[in-house]
Amino acid sequence: MWAVGTIVNTETGEVLVEAGTMIGDRVGTIQQSAIGSVEVIEKVTALWCSDTIAEDDCESHEQALLKLYTRSASGQPAADRKGSDAVQ
Repeated sequence: MWAVGTIVNTETGEVLVEAGTMIGDRVGTIQQSAIGSVEVIEKVTALWCSDTIAEDDCESHEQALLKLYTRSASGQPAADRKGSDAVQ
């Protein structure tokens, strides 16, 4: 699982997981904290997609999808691609 956004312990302000990185063994720490929920990407079906997530500097969902479209485009305009198909 990858964190969609930076996961911060709401009680201490400690950054538990940076946005776009794998959550890994921090799951237990997150579950024990006061954090109610986090948004994650459960499965990445394309390696280029995980690279994009790791380098992500996007500030919105739409901006991130456009970046995915651009990276995956094989001569097609971004509007014709479905980059969201690469992440579930």
